[in-house]
Amino acid sequence: MRETSSLVDLGRVLIDDARDLIRKEIELAKVELLDLVKTNAIAVGLFLGALLVALIAFIMLQVAFILTFRPSVQYIVAWSIFGLWLILTAVLVLVGRSKLKFKPPEKTISTIKGDIEWAKGQIRSNGKS
Repeated sequence: MRETSSLVDLGRVLIDDARDLIRKEIELAKVELLDLVKTNAIAVGLFLGALLVALIAFIMLQVAFILTFRPSVQYIVAWSIFGLWLILTAVLVLVGRSKLKFKPPEKTISTIKGDIEWAKGQIRSNGKS
């Protein structure tokens, strides 16, 4: 009898130790993931900063390009560049709008309906038995 109770106690200790180990592993994973997220957030911020600097440089390049023309045609070149960007923006908006979809998750709704029907069937079969 004593051996049985000690085996049961050992089993409980083993289960408790396994539970503690799993908790600690999850805690470690959370810490590592949080560290990774922080590092990646900084990297994304740096990329966004570089993108902003590149945008400013591109605008300055366009201004320099416009200034290479005679003063009498500079405004025509400037408005032409503006028109080009306006057309490109409109095209991107229209393409993006055509690809944008707002619809409910059909597969999830279908599986939930199936689960409801299954549960109703289980209730009916349990009531008849």
